[in-house]
Amino acid sequence: MVTLDMLESDALASELVAKTNLTYKQLFHRLNLLENKGYSIKRKYYSDGEISYKLNTDFADSNKATLYTKAEENQIKMVLISDLHLGSLYDRLDLLKEIYNFCLKNNIHIIINAGDLIDGFMGLPEKRVYGEEQVEYLLKNYPFDPSILNFITLGNHDEDYFLKTHQDISKILKNKRPDLVCLGYGLGKLKIKRDEIMVKHKTLNNFGKEDIKKTLYIAGDAHKYRINCNSDSARIILPSLSNLKTCESSNPGFIKAVMAFGGGIISHIFLEQYVFFEKMAKINEVSLDINSKVKHESFYEYKRVLKK
Repeated sequence: MVTLDMLESDALASELVAKTNLTYKQLFHRLNLLENKGYSIKRKYYSDGEISYKLNTDFADSNKATLYTKAEENQIKMVLISDLHLGSLYDRLDLLKEIYNFCLKNNIHIIINAGDLIDGFMGLPEKRVYGEEQVEYLLKNYPFDPSILNFITLGNHDEDYFLKTHQDISKILKNKRPDLVCLGYGLGKLKIKRDEIMVKHKTLNNFGKEDIKKTLYIAGDAHKYRINCNSDSARIILPSLSNLKTCESSNPGFIKAVMAFGGGIISHIFLEQYVFFEKMAKINEVSLDINSKVKHESFYEYKRVLKK
């Protein structure tokens, strides 16, 4: 049983699980019942994948997601993914599970997802496996590990599902999958130290038009990996983690990112590109010095890897 006195100060999910002998899913359910009774519970997200809960009395509290780090923590590792299109024949849930294993092996606790979690009702009906059950499919099959958090900006396919069914994926995930943290439709902001990462995806109603100058933009929807960088900011366009291709040569993939901070601001980003052929392969690395230059080094020529 989760009691209100347990939530008087920040209580980590792992501590609550140990105190109550509940599983993580049972804990999330009990906290959801408290919120349904009208209690406001504030959540904090930490760079080691933990979530803490506390009774909220701050009327000015906002829904902007903040990733809390230790003062001495000047580097953060992340995985960047986008365009999963779950619930369709393009779906590569098997690769998402491989990415979770990759995170666990490499001590990575944060995944940034730039949208199109599900396929919605856009595109070809014959490629759609699930209709209104797409969110249930997502809840049941999206991997879970208590040490991994996903920060997600929802895209045009997710919005299409909302418009057709009137089911808001962001609210459903908040209630049932607190490890999948929605940053909004079209445009999301993740605050880390003194900086913010903007996570963007095209939407049907042009949500997320705001284009505030930030150090780092991460964008989905294009299904192709591209980088734009100048002296003080970088834009990373992500590949798709599905079989929905924009060209014949595009394969599902993801990006591993290591971000370094100077004075609380992102100063350097090291990116590794991974592509799934018959097996996962690292094909490229990029070193971005936000303050001055871009250095690019290829491990292999893309065509050579493609032939293997």
